[in-house]
Amino acid sequence: MHLTQCVQLDYTAPETFAMPSRSRWSARAQNPTTRGNERVSTLAERLLADLQEAVKTGDVTRREVIRFLRAEIKNREIDKGRPLTDEEIIEVIRRQIKMRREAIEQFAQGGRQDLVGREEAQIRVLETYLPQQLSPDELMELARAVVREVGATGPRDMGRVMPVLRERVGPRAEGRAIAEAAQKALAEVVGS
Repeated sequence: MHLTQCVQLDYTAPETFAMPSRSRWSARAQNPTTRGNERVSTLAERLLADLQEAVKTGDVTRREVIRFLRAEIKNREIDKGRPLTDEEIIEVIRRQIKMRREAIEQFAQGGRQDLVGREEAQIRVLETYLPQQLSPDELMELARAVVREVGATGPRDMGRVMPVLRERVGPRAEGRAIAEAAQKALAEVVGS
């Protein structure tokens, strides 16, 4: 908490001033998870707590990954002009994982197994902040259900299936896995 947040003076006249009322003071002290009128994400709070723990324990990989992730989140908040929601933070995490997977491919082609190992360790840290992922079987069942619901008849209906499936799955699977499940479910419809 910044000093300016703790001590706000109400100037009532040029020569006199008063401390804020007790109710305003205690409301801020009891609810430190707000920024202005907006609530801070619980995932953001968890990241901060985990960063502090990583610093205390000397976990260099976790510390660096969380610092980089928090910086990326802060950049997105500046772009949007507001704090990110948990869902938006999860999207940032997914982008970070995707970047690292692409880097792994490049490092593997270059024969840099040391860097591949480092990137894989960073991905493992990032994955701890994602919600429980659906198994491939659960994802396929959802895809089949959506295909039935929208009345899809083949691969040309992918555009009708994907938005509904993405909404149902939410952050519990990556976009590539969702698309593959939808394609397989649509292929099954054609085959039957």
